[in-house]
Amino acid sequence: MNIEVFVSYIQQSKLDIDICALTTTVYELRNKDNGVTVSNIGGWQSTDFLPAFGGISSDPNFVNLVSGIRDATNMYHQKMEFKKTLELVIDNIWVNINGNGHSNESHVHPQSVLSGVFYLTDSATPISFVHPYPDINTYYWPENSIENSNKYNSSSYDILPEKNTLVLFPSWLSHKVLEHKSDNDRISISFNTKLQ
Repeated sequence: MNIEVFVSYIQQSKLDIDICALTTTVYELRNKDNGVTVSNIGGWQSTDFLPAFGGISSDPNFVNLVSGIRDATNMYHQKMEFKKTLELVIDNIWVNINGNGHSNESHVHPQSVLSGVFYLTDSATPISFVHPYPDINTYYWPENSIENSNKYNSSSYDILPEKNTLVLFPSWLSHKVLEHKSDNDRISISFNTKLQ
C-alpha cells in the first residue's frame, strides 16, 4: 500500500471568457488606478477592486469570470472536504500586468484559505510554486542525484500561463513569478478566498 501525505493540491480549469473584451476592461482599470506594490518587482498591480463591485463587475465578461471562479472553487472545496455548511467566497481580487523585466518575489497569501490566478495571456514566464520545505534538494536530495524530477523529489514546480486558464492553490503554498522577458504584457487576475 502506498500512502501520500501532506499533498499540495493545485487545480487547473479552462474557462470560456471573452479575453479580448476583458483585457480592454483591465487596461481601462489601469488607467484609473495608480496600483500598489506588494510582491511585484516592477509591473502594475491594481488595488483590490472587490469593494468597487459596481464598476468593473458590471462588465459581463467579469461576471462570467466570477461565475467560473465559483464553479472551480466549489470543486476544490469538495476535493478538500471542507464542511458542506461553509462556502469559499472571494475575499479580494486584483489585476497583475508584468512587462519586460518585471517579476513577483516569493510570497504566500496570509489569512486566506485558497488563492487563484486567471490568465488573460499566454506566456513563457511561469508561476513557480516552491516546496513547503524549500531546502529539500539543497540538503537532502541533491539535484545531481535525481534522474527525473517529479512531484515527490522537486523543490519547485512551474506552470506556464495559458490564456483562459484558472489555477487554484492553497494560500500557504509559496510561489513567485520569474522575470518576464517579452515585450508583450503578461496579464492575470488574482484573488483570495475565505470560508464563511
